Amino acid sequence: MKPQAKLADDNTPKRRRGPYFQWSLTNSKMPKSTKFSRVSAGPSQTLFKRNISKKRHKLTETVRSQICKVSQPPLPKPPCPSTATSHLTSQVPSVLSAHEEVSLDQVFSIPEHLTSTSSHRCLAGAHQKEISDIDIIEPVHEELVDPCVELHELETFQMVDEVENDELLNTSVYSEESFILRLETSDQEEEDPEPDDIEVIDEDSSDEESSDMVLTEASDLFLSISQRIHILLLLATMKRHNLTYSAAEDIMSLAGVLTQCEVFLPPRHLIKRTIEAYSCGITEHHICPACNKYNGVKSSETFKCEYCNETVSTQDNKKQGNMFLYLSMKEQLEELLKYHYDDILKPQERKKIDPCNYEDIYDGNYYKKNISANTLTVNFFVDGLQIATTSKKSAWPVLACLNELPLPLRRKHIFLVALWLSLKKPNCNEYLKPFVKECAHLEENGLSFVKNGHLIHFKVKVIVGISDTIARPLLRHSIQFNGLYGCGLCLHPGFRMKYGRGHIRSYSTNAGKFPNRSHDELMQMAREAEQAGKPVKGIKGISVLSKLKDFNMVRGLDLDFFHALVNVCKRFANLWFLEKYNSKPFGLSSRFAEVNARLLQITPTSDVSRNPRSLKDRSDFRGHEWFHWVIEYSIPVLKGILPAKFLNHWSLLVHGVALIMQNSVAKSELAYAGRYFSLFVSGIDDLYGKHHVTFSSHLLTHLEDSVSEYGQPWAHSAFIFESYLAEVKQAVKSSNGASLQICKAMQRKIALRKLEEDVVNSMTDSQQQYFQAMSTGRKLAPAHLTIGAASLLGKPRSGPLSLESMAALRRAGVQCGENSSLLLYDRCQLHNEVYHSVNYTKATKQNNSVVLLVSQEVFIIQSFVVLNNECYVLGNVIEDNRQKKLCDMPLPHIKVLKEEPEVRRRCLPVCYIDSKLLSFTIKSQSGDSLRIACVNVLKMEMLR
Repeated sequence: MKPQAKLADDNTPKRRRGPYFQWSLTNSKMPKSTKFSRVSAGPSQTLFKRNISKKRHKLTETVRSQICKVSQPPLPKPPCPSTATSHLTSQVPSVLSAHEEVSLDQVFSIPEHLTSTSSHRCLAGAHQKEISDIDIIEPVHEELVDPCVELHELETFQMVDEVENDELLNTSVYSEESFILRLETSDQEEEDPEPDDIEVIDEDSSDEESSDMVLTEASDLFLSISQRIHILLLLATMKRHNLTYSAAEDIMSLAGVLTQCEVFLPPRHLIKRTIEAYSCGITEHHICPACNKYNGVKSSETFKCEYCNETVSTQDNKKQGNMFLYLSMKEQLEELLKYHYDDILKPQERKKIDPCNYEDIYDGNYYKKNISANTLTVNFFVDGLQIATTSKKSAWPVLACLNELPLPLRRKHIFLVALWLSLKKPNCNEYLKPFVKECAHLEENGLSFVKNGHLIHFKVKVIVGISDTIARPLLRHSIQFNGLYGCGLCLHPGFRMKYGRGHIRSYSTNAGKFPNRSHDELMQMAREAEQAGKPVKGIKGISVLSKLKDFNMVRGLDLDFFHALVNVCKRFANLWFLEKYNSKPFGLSSRFAEVNARLLQITPTSDVSRNPRSLKDRSDFRGHEWFHWVIEYSIPVLKGILPAKFLNHWSLLVHGVALIMQNSVAKSELAYAGRYFSLFVSGIDDLYGKHHVTFSSHLLTHLEDSVSEYGQPWAHSAFIFESYLAEVKQAVKSSNGASLQICKAMQRKIALRKLEEDVVNSMTDSQQQYFQAMSTGRKLAPAHLTIGAASLLGKPRSGPLSLESMAALRRAGVQCGENSSLLLYDRCQLHNEVYHSVNYTKATKQNNSVVLLVSQEVFIIQSFVVLNNECYVLGNVIEDNRQKKLCDMPLPHIKVLKEEPEVRRRCLPVCYIDSKLLSFTIKSQSGDSLRIACVNVLKMEMLR
């Protein structure tokens, strides 16, 4: 029987097969502007104006093509130069000649033929050839001015200064050694970089944004449905391309220029009023600069501190960074639930792979014991990031996500609750007071909203607070990791040791195992510390988070697995490759070139957006690059170079991480993983020295309890929030009023969702298609042919099949005669994954041709065949090489394969493909080679 293709529904149970995991997938730098000349009248005049706007706002070609798609009508055949004026006049819709007044819908309507999914074409079909002369721009050394161009446009063109784009800032978080750890966690290609500190080059000054008083919702809007649709499309374009208000205004003006007709141009104040009417309000909360106490919302010019009676100026307080912004979590949750109520998961009704396994946060012990029906749970995240390299200010956002949403929606709908932006760190006991107060209210009274005429009520509980090693003690109100009793999860005191010119704190396991902390014991220590005025076993006092009912102050502020893992990776990479350790048994600096050459040979799948980089650049590695290095690349690359006992020790960490990152983890597998982590940490003492047992290494010993309490790491990790921090940084357009700019950007996201729901039924098909194009980040290639779940991409190849392929078809029972119509393809999209054949030569830096079949065999794709309206895949099986092994411990996610595939070709239905594998060959200097197939363990976290 043919196996059924996987369904896209997240609730569909998926099986684990053999040693591999069945993963659940749901899922320019601008060059310096060049002066261009107008060489002729007519269409070139339009082109000249379009490039003025492009230069002014540094628009990419994608943005420019979207402008064309919104407004440009079909072009007739180009007129001769003498009739240029009449040609431009002829572009005005004929309705102008019939009526004196034209409705806005008629003027602004989007032509049907301009709704192609491709964002790089302005016209389709027959028009492409006719406008080719318009798309070609020739740079010249001197600027030629046409008298037809208006003077103010030329002034804009000449006077706008060039602003160089700096490299995109890496999100800054802290590590143990240097207190700075760059961790970019989105496994996507980097977007066009933004400047760090930007001079205001347009009228979108943040002065008008930084209003003094509390921002409230706007009054009722007197806008027609068509006008609201126009604003919706404009807001979607602004969000998609990260545009300023001035850029959006110029886009609309340009749309009118291109169509030679008037359009509805919403002024900036009307756009802002619309956003405020369709989103939650922003409030300003003040901290007293004298006593550092929270004083709440203040609307007057001055206020008197409630604790020390100090008179404070609100304007001066804002300038000094003693103010933060707050967006109501209750309002954001209500709007999110209205929009995604049907997507809310009921843990008891889920379809699980195994009812006894850990498969999400709902399977953890905490959720089972403390969460009842009609209760929603929230995870929150607090961390610091630097907005610009030239500024010493850091932002500390409070982000939150709803656990009852499916994982891809959980990641997509993260919301901003509070934002602190200052030269100093916040006092979290004061900064989090409004957040804790609102969470306590939601836990006690819940929230209600109306859906389809029914009143729906939920209670909301906060269950996990996520942060890195530096921010976690601020939330728990305890001492840092490098102090006595620095671990907030157990009573390990840490041993202070001399190291180099200073001292470090080692968490060596030689002294035995220390008991874990409990919530009640920690609260007792906090009360004693408050009375004594000094820390008690690492606890400084009572945290404001303890006011949340059922919030566990020990396990609720759980370790962050990914920060800990990245820190461990960095430590061992330095131990192996730094010159000062070359004399040690584990030192590899003398063979660094060989290790680097092996790593750079690897060509990963398209799931891994960044190919392996040189280990010389490891200080700039992003979080996911370290993860791929340790889990997938390190063991094959270090095979035969790192001595066996050190490689086997490293494999304990790799095996343990692979086990807990599965989509379904058995309790026995969790116990094995915990054992591997303990052996790995104790092995550091014996092989590398106890001064290398860092705090991050120690945290690995708590991973078993973490998974038991809250499920797999990808269910409660910082990765899901860290990727959102890039949006926070992109929202800053100038150095003035940065915090309000960030909150306004988050308001736009909320307004988009609500405004879409309000007008979606009144939008035309073309408007809906344009809005979807603006709302969708990644675009898949258009299919040439679709058969069932398979979409064949590109043009089919012509020519007869080889004899071995014909024989494979016959062996599979496929009727194929000499006159049968065959179509051969090199690319196929199946369940949001793109697969290539070995004949596809354009993807030179990626390998998408090796797959895992449902039979757990490794298969290399030779071609996709369409015959009799059925899709098949031709290829060869690659058998396991049982004569070679990577290390003493068999790894569940890596296979060593034979050098060559089976000679006998096979033909299989395309639905037999289970998943894509990372496949690469490691060649040593002696001429030996290892062919590896590996599951991308990070797929579960890097959902698209």
